[in-house]
Amino acid sequence: MEARYLIPEWGNPKQIGLIWPEELYKNESNAARILEYYIFFIRLLISNEIPVLILTCMKDETEIRKDFNNDELVDVKYFQEVSDLWIRDFGPVFQRDEKGVPCPVKFLYEPSYHYTAEDKKWGDRNEKAGQQIVTEFLRKELKYVTVNGKEIKLDGGNLVHNGNGKAIITSRILSENELLKEEKNLKDFKKSLGISELIIIPPEPGDDTGHVDGMVRFLDEQRVLVNWYPYDYIQSDKYISYSEYLASRDYTGWLAHYLKIEKGLTVLRMPSGIPRKNIYDFENATGNYMNFLRVQDKIFLPYYGDNEECNLAKQVLLNYKAKHNLNLQVVQVKKNATPLAEYGGVLNCITLHLY
Repeated sequence: MEARYLIPEWGNPKQIGLIWPEELYKNESNAARILEYYIFFIRLLISNEIPVLILTCMKDETEIRKDFNNDELVDVKYFQEVSDLWIRDFGPVFQRDEKGVPCPVKFLYEPSYHYTAEDKKWGDRNEKAGQQIVTEFLRKELKYVTVNGKEIKLDGGNLVHNGNGKAIITSRILSENELLKEEKNLKDFKKSLGISELIIIPPEPGDDTGHVDGMVRFLDEQRVLVNWYPYDYIQSDKYISYSEYLASRDYTGWLAHYLKIEKGLTVLRMPSGIPRKNIYDFENATGNYMNFLRVQDKIFLPYYGDNEECNLAKQVLLNYKAKHNLNLQVVQVKKNATPLAEYGGVLNCITLHLY
């Protein structure tokens, strides 16, 4: 595969893809609230003139269309294989070919945090779903990122980049792909994606997924947002322990310094709430604002209620926009994302840019 730059998240997608949660989460206590959130969020996207592709395992698509008044910006497709919402992780990424045409390439979705046979079965279904997105909905040839003929394992949530050769990934890329520990193989991997500088960082303490998109994001080719835990720790049954909090706070402080001093990036800090204790068997993303959706010049920012923390996150972005003359609009998704975030992800996790 020839070197081609990845398309950045501020590109102009044909659609934003989401997995419809109704059938998948019907037995969960938060099912109704998650469905309400999706309806609210999708309506917000189409009100901003952003086309949406809803993929559903429900064979009757007409009821879904009614939720959006059969708006022409909403497309709904039957999607047999999918078993969960996190389309960012198992869907393709996009490059432009030598003629500038977007082309999808895929990583193998086989996470190391799938410990049990049931986990692996769940992951296999999502891997097939990712294949189906490429071959059936995009009608493109299925191409994997390979090195020495071996498919590279990587979750989409563990890749952020600037669209011009610079990318950040956690060291999970090495532990899940032993062959990339060899310099030549890592060089081939970078070339296949058009990456000239690959910044490999440790995962945030306590994060089983090893994803990067909840702690650092590119705003443009040179500027990155890095999580910031600015508040004094509050003792509460809903928060992680003080020692765990300090570990995350110290880590993000190190990361900001490393990206600025060692890598020459312009670092801006993004407020986050004190991380919450897990409710399920994975991280609780409640209070994380970094996992926003970016579409062209718009940032769709998660919201967890009308409180000081949410207001601060929005205001900080607006301040950065003014100070750095950024071409950004900040759109706060004013529906409480907690029912979704408790399952481990927010807006970037549940969406996929389709070109």
